[in-house]
Amino acid sequence: MTRTRSLAVVVATAIIAVSHIARAQAGISVGVGGGVVGSTESSLSDGKSGAIGMVAVTKSLLPLLGLGAQVDFLRRSSSNTVFGTGFVKLSLPVLPFSVKLGAGFGSGDPDGNGSISGAAGLIGLTHDITLPAAPIAFTVFGNALLAHGSSRYLQMADIGLALTLK
Repeated sequence: MTRTRSLAVVVATAIIAVSHIARAQAGISVGVGGGVVGSTESSLSDGKSGAIGMVAVTKSLLPLLGLGAQVDFLRRSSSNTVFGTGFVKLSLPVLPFSVKLGAGFGSGDPDGNGSISGAAGLIGLTHDITLPAAPIAFTVFGNALLAHGSSRYLQMADIGLALTLK
């Protein structure tokens, strides 16, 4: 009986510890920065630049694994580009950053040749600069996004700084 009780205490302690870590890794990030958008008819270096906004919500599943949703929005005077993606976030314990891989939808007119919209992919990196004993962090982020349209692709890259509420 004591062996079963000890096992139950260990399992309960592990569940409480993992859920506490998971809560600590949940967060909402709101950020701004710069980016460039283009189509596959030319290289991204020929694309149009603009200010970007990013909003992400992430919930930890395990201490090093999370799921989330993100919206990236690039604003230019002639047109806007938006990507909405769901992602898996992998925290790398030996490196100071996390990797995001995701899929969703993207839409925009990057070059004035007509709107492109379709299924999208996301690859991103984040690095949190945490403040001691505070429920916030500054998050440096970078994303590469690609949407498949019927005749061409929409591509966007952005980098910026976000405030993350944990």
